[in-house]
Parts: sequence; C-alpha cells; structure tokens
Amino acid sequence: MQESRQTANNHESTKEDAYHVNCQQNSLALYTAIYENALMAKECTDVLLGYTDNLEFSDLIRKQVARYDDFVQSCQIEANALGTSIKDKTKTGRTMAKMNAKLKLTANKSLSTMAEMLIQGATMGVIDIKRTLSQSADCLDKSVALAEELLKYEEKVVEEMKYYL
Repeated sequence: MQESRQTANNHESTKEDAYHVNCQQNSLALYTAIYENALMAKECTDVLLGYTDNLEFSDLIRKQVARYDDFVQSCQIEANALGTSIKDKTKTGRTMAKMNAKLKLTANKSLSTMAEMLIQGATMGVIDIKRTLSQSADCLDKSVALAEELLKYEEKVVEEMKYYL
C-alpha cells in the first residue's frame, strides 16, 4: 500500500515537472516574440531620427526608441532567469525593413509619412502580439503581462501618431 502511494506521488511529481518545463518553454517563446517585435520597432523607429528636424517629433521618437529598448532588455533578463537566452532570428528582416524605411523617407520626409510608417509598424506589432498571445497556453504570468504591456504601448503609439497625419 505504501509503495503504491509513493508511485502515485512520483507520477504526480513527474506531471508537475513536465507542466513546469512546458510553461517555461512557452514563456520563452512568448518572450522571443516580444523581443523580436520590440527590437524591430526600436530599430525602425530609430531610423526616423535621421530624417526629421522637428524637435517635438524627435523627442517623441527618442522616447519610443527608449521604451522599445526597455521591452527588449526585459525579455533578455527574463530569458536569463529561465536559464537561457533569446536567439535572434530576425536580423535580416530588420535590415530589410530599415532599408525600406530609408528608401521611403528619401522620397518623402514629411511628418505625415513618418507617422503613417509608425502607425503601420505598430499595427503590425499589435497583430503579431495578439496572434502570439492567442496561441500561447500555459505561460508564466510575467510573460503574458509583458506581452499585454507591449500591446497597450503599441496601441498608444498608433493614437499618438494620428496627430501627425
């Protein structure tokens, strides 16, 4: 009888361990999505600084770059806390997006064009994070909270940029 209780306890412990590992893996995937999203936004937003001399707009852009960097750093810290690191798989995509932004700004450096670019980028980020969240099950609460925070921030960027259209 005592042996069967131990077996049941070991089986329960194994299920809990498997759940915990799965939760960590899912959270790392969510942190990676947040990281990639925020890094793309940070680098593409930073490109705009070289194309505007409007001090108010430049200040707003610098704040956005800094905020996106906060998300990037948070993801790296949380991944390290899970005993791993985030693998950057989006370098080529980011490079192409920055080149595209520079090309578009060469033709038209207006604040309206820049605002439109930021709205489009943030909207794509919102879609990506919402999709990732809907597909993420059994994640650490911290990872879900960070994704939701990024989602709200990108929605705020869209609203801020409407003024400049």
